[in-house]
Parts: sequence; C-alpha cells; structure tokens
Amino acid sequence: CGAPTEFLWVFLDEAKEAVAGKPFRTRVLARDARGRQARPSDCDALRVDLGLSGKARLSTATSPRAWRGSELDLVIENEMAEIVQAEVRIESPDTTADVLLHTSQIRFTSGPAHHFNLDLRPRNQGRQFT
Repeated sequence: CGAPTEFLWVFLDEAKEAVAGKPFRTRVLARDARGRQARPSDCDALRVDLGLSGKARLSTATSPRAWRGSELDLVIENEMAEIVQAEVRIESPDTTADVLLHTSQIRFTSGPAHHFNLDLRPRNQGRQFT
C-alpha cells in the first residue's frame, strides 16, 4: 500500500440511475501509483466534499470523513425526480497539491407513490329526476 494517487468514484447501484425516495449508494476508491489499495492512514488525512444540485443531499447516515481503509461511502438521497449534477472534491493536507474533482450526472427517476386519493362519485350526483 502506498500513498493515494488515483481516485475512482463508482456507483454501486444501477448505472447512474437512481430512484427518488431511495438511497443511491456511491463509493470513492483510493489507489496508489501501482493501482493497489492506498494506505488507509493517508486516506484519513484527505478532505472530501460532495456538492449536489437540486434537492439532492448527502445522507445523514454517511460522512465524507469516514474512510474505511481506502474506501469512502457516499450515500445520496433525493425526494424529487430530477437530474442532479454531483461533484466530489478531494483535497490533500499538502497545500501544494492539486485539488481533484470528479463530476457526474445522476438521474433520479420517479419512485413508487407513497400516498394517493381516489374519489368516486355516482354519475348522477346532484341531478334530480322527475
């Protein structure tokens, strides 16, 4: 394991398609210069931010600081069907190092209905017959 030099942002669920109202699981993978898992202690020092457009937000169940080894889970939630612009920003504690940006577009489709009303009335309601 070496210092992180390469980062992959992968979508764990169906390719770039999410469902409104359901968590969309993503993961950042840190790799060293040889493509191996990066050194976990170096990953812990990285600062990661996630920017999202629209109504999307990072799940409260995940933290952009909670690396597990060389992997960081980022779960995105959205209650609205929309296309979201997402950007992962990775900063090193070394102030001379470049900031890395990974951008992607995530399409949140309509989820199942949570509630609906059906109002039935007789056809002749309100009419009087003589």
